[in-house]
Amino acid sequence: MIEVFLVGFLVLLLLGVPLGFSMLLSSILYILTTGTLPLELVPQRVFQGLNHFTWLAIPLFLLAGELMNAGGITGRLVTFVQSAIGQFRGGLAYVTVVTNVGMAGISGSALADAAGTGSVLIRSMQRAGYTTRFSTAVVAASSTVGPVIPPSIPFILYATLAGVSVSQMFAAGAVPGIAMALFFMVVIAMLARRNGFPKERRRSWRERAQAFRDAFFALVMPVIILGGILSGVFTATEAAGVAVLYALVVSIAIYRELDVRQLPGILLTSAKNSAVILFAIGAAGLFAWLMTYSQVAGQLATVIGAMTDSPTVVLLLVSLLLLFLGLFIEATPLIIILTPVLLPVVTALGVDPVHFGLVMVLVLMIGLVTPPVGMVLFITAGIGRTNVIEVARGCVPFMAAMIAVVILAVVFPSWVMWLPGLLAD
Repeated sequence: MIEVFLVGFLVLLLLGVPLGFSMLLSSILYILTTGTLPLELVPQRVFQGLNHFTWLAIPLFLLAGELMNAGGITGRLVTFVQSAIGQFRGGLAYVTVVTNVGMAGISGSALADAAGTGSVLIRSMQRAGYTTRFSTAVVAASSTVGPVIPPSIPFILYATLAGVSVSQMFAAGAVPGIAMALFFMVVIAMLARRNGFPKERRRSWRERAQAFRDAFFALVMPVIILGGILSGVFTATEAAGVAVLYALVVSIAIYRELDVRQLPGILLTSAKNSAVILFAIGAAGLFAWLMTYSQVAGQLATVIGAMTDSPTVVLLLVSLLLLFLGLFIEATPLIIILTPVLLPVVTALGVDPVHFGLVMVLVLMIGLVTPPVGMVLFITAGIGRTNVIEVARGCVPFMAAMIAVVILAVVFPSWVMWLPGLLAD
């Protein structure tokens, strides 16, 4: 009967049914077909899938990102970074990467980062003489740093499902997130030299000081959020609430770029985005439970165990599986579906659950910049007024950099695990 379950899910996906509905309908079909499980299981498992306090962080971080974009916080971050490093060849591309690193410390969402920085920088790069392919690709790729550098919505999802510390997951993402940004800058340097990208005017120290003053409250925001989480002052969920309050106060009372009349629209947008994610989480709770009930994890462990007992090889094989699935399914539902299935398999073979969660998120970030479901491709293509395939082609060298970070994280775990190890001690 498990074949009916999985085939039904795949058929619904191929027919274009939204992912949450595909998981829910295929699960109901499986329950009806087996006849051994009560239909009451559907609302029970959906509710249990959503019944985690940590999930509150998701709509709050999404709301914080919307407030930042509407309230001038994102724009001031861009202006400050541009004044500091824009004078190098390809300077606006470097500005994009560094700004997304700053945004990553606040929103935890690649989609919010892509929309925020893309609305400011894509057209600026186009006007400065950069190609549309490169302008959109560098924003799309840079936005994937957001869910790796803490705070991170995917890490919150994984930590809750895996029963590991959210703070440890956040700490695990810090070093590889910065490594991703540095690798992107190497790619930019190579492309800038080969294609003769323009330089920005060197700003005077007076202009830089003014940009710093204007962006001061924007720069302090990630320090408060990350510092509070890693020092234990507040949890990730509480940090999301702090981020919303801070963005609201700064946008309305200090920068005065956010009108109270804009708030209903911002709340509605955040609610829509949150509803899509939370519906998928609830449906995936039922879907994942049925996969566990059907002993898919045990069968998978037997297959992988027969192939190898090396933790490194296992992680590489799982990474290839995730890379393939990430082409067709978004990161959030994959984390929810596969964590209960794969975690027992990899931990039985000696893989640290924090290390596995980090590798999972790193690999799934590649899916954000690959068609047909790479969401940041659609966002940046819309802003740049081009097609998704053109953006995806521009992302290829950045994808190579992301794959390099994944391989390094798998083969040499010590360089990414020392920081969460400190928190564990």
